[in-house]
Amino acid sequence: MNALTIIGIVVVLALAVFFAVLTCKSKKPDVFKWVLIILFVAICFTWLIPGGSFASDGTFTSYETLTRIGLTNIRDLFFYAVYYPLPTILVLLAIGGFYGVLSATGSYKKLVEKTAAFVKKYAIVSAIVIMVVLICLTSVLSKSPYALLILVPFLITVLLHANFDKLTTIAITFGSILVGQLAATYGTDNLYAFNTYMGNGYSDPDLTVGLTYRLIIGGIAAVLFILYNVYRVYKVVKKEKNNDVKEDLYELKPVEKKTEEKKHAAWPMIIVMVLTLLFVVLAYFDWNGIFKIELFNDLHKVINEYSPFGKDLPIFSFILGNSNLSNAFGSMDILAIVSYTLVMSIIVALLNRLNVSEYLSAVGDGIKRFIKPIGIFVLTYTIFLVIYTSPFTTSITGMMYGWSHNYVPFISILDSLVTSIFHSADIGYTSFALANIYGSIAVNHLPIIEAIYVTTNGLVQLFAPVSGLLLIGLTYLNVDYKKWFKYIWLYALVVLVVIALVATFAVYVIK
Repeated sequence: MNALTIIGIVVVLALAVFFAVLTCKSKKPDVFKWVLIILFVAICFTWLIPGGSFASDGTFTSYETLTRIGLTNIRDLFFYAVYYPLPTILVLLAIGGFYGVLSATGSYKKLVEKTAAFVKKYAIVSAIVIMVVLICLTSVLSKSPYALLILVPFLITVLLHANFDKLTTIAITFGSILVGQLAATYGTDNLYAFNTYMGNGYSDPDLTVGLTYRLIIGGIAAVLFILYNVYRVYKVVKKEKNNDVKEDLYELKPVEKKTEEKKHAAWPMIIVMVLTLLFVVLAYFDWNGIFKIELFNDLHKVINEYSPFGKDLPIFSFILGNSNLSNAFGSMDILAIVSYTLVMSIIVALLNRLNVSEYLSAVGDGIKRFIKPIGIFVLTYTIFLVIYTSPFTTSITGMMYGWSHNYVPFISILDSLVTSIFHSADIGYTSFALANIYGSIAVNHLPIIEAIYVTTNGLVQLFAPVSGLLLIGLTYLNVDYKKWFKYIWLYALVVLVVIALVATFAVYVIK
């Protein structure tokens, strides 16, 4: 880099710090402001740092020209930030509509009240159970973490009714899912995408690469996270020091019929929530790939080929269609959640005798709750598209790996911190961009490199204002980012030290 480029980078970072200080002093909601600061830095860097690529022998070549992001490019970025993650956006809208319908039923209100009473009585045990379940499910399920969002509105409503404060509620729900992503074993799209390109394993990614290291780092991180939040539950909830304004995003206002008694049982909604949990586990756990269980594939084949009216009339195949939404359990698309919530919400509406107008009104009210979270999600995805358009992070990586002729794990950690800030929406892009350097100067350390990048990416998404999932949670509950950072920074620092210690042991002791 020449002197002028260095000066430009310093100026941009100084402006970013200035904006950050102003945001910290502001008393208004700040989530969108933090994302805009990162987006500002990313766009400015496209004017200062050229992209580049690694050759097959690991040598880095910088591009001669800059790929600057201009005004028309910004327009295109926002378009593609909606286009590419559209399946996730549809899932968020579907979940919102689903819970809008649930909240319009007396049975769901009864379930929330009974569950909240139990959780309030056994606050610490309940918090531990929820965290363990969410962490474990995220760690093993494909299409997580967004598939698990179908459970989160119910858990949040219960915790708020049990007198949990909003910060603790976010930590127990969204925080646990992000820790599960950090501790990925066989699940999450991030792990699959990263291993797809790592070591040139394009056709058959091996998810066992780095598994031992991920288990160690993820296990320690999960235990620390649970203990960290148990202390919070004891300090704030059990000591009844929750000063949050009572705010329930899905206000429980059942549609009452004049001809019916206002007594509702919780058991119908218990069945709905149990079925929802089963659906997520069955649909997004790789039964065949991990345990070689062919049951669901065989059952799916039998159903699709069943032809009661003749050999050429497979009625269920016609009804389900040929898209990957109708795949067997274990290989379903994320959009299967849209189909599930639609069918289940209609069933709930029919059981509770909601007419078409009441049903549509409930769906609309529910969707409104997710408009702001979807907006912040699109904005975070825009940051990644800036890098995809102008890959200056590859140049930063090339510079870092040029600091030493031998592999140094701390360079990988630092590089992962930087790239994760800009690639949080797609860690697979990190692996794609750096695949050649992995297969050359660091070929003997692929397992620990994989563990470093996956766990560090999960860690960055837990504390940085670039994580779509985290910012969905903060926006959903209207919590300022600086409050979350103040709460989580110490835990994040400890986990970063754990990653560094494991990496040091793997490279310099085990070798």
